[in-house]
Amino acid sequence: MAMMGESSKSAGSPTGDLSRADTLRAAAAAQEDLLRWDPPPEIDEYRLGELLGQGGMGRVYLAEDTRLHRRVAIKFLLALTDRAARKRFAVEAQAVALIDHPNVLRVHRSGEIAGRPYLVVELIRGHSLAEQPLPLPWQEVLRIGAAAAQSLAAAH
Repeated sequence: MAMMGESSKSAGSPTGDLSRADTLRAAAAAQEDLLRWDPPPEIDEYRLGELLGQGGMGRVYLAEDTRLHRRVAIKFLLALTDRAARKRFAVEAQAVALIDHPNVLRVHRSGEIAGRPYLVVELIRGHSLAEQPLPLPWQEVLRIGAAAAQSLAAAH
């Protein structure tokens, strides 16, 4: 450990600076550690169930709201660990919660656990567009496009 006034040069580098490759490896390792994190089985009134899906930023779990006896989805954003990103997430969650439109997911609650933000949202069962057989009929493309446009209009 470097003391005040001493150099904190890295043993593996003659200049003490990490190479770009070392920095990228360290960032990838940190991201892997974040994605290995598992939420607790219960958060306040929510009991977590099965993992519904996951992506580069987080995971979505089925959950039971034990107070209101309803099924919900909880999305944990595992990659948002710095304070500024968590603040932006909280502001965006508040903005989305104000939107009342059938094509916009309802946000029931937002919070943070172990430095990781989460959203409790309505559970919508369905299929991803990625699971649809291609090519889609033009009528279906039109329906999906119109629904997306209506959602964006409600948000803006």
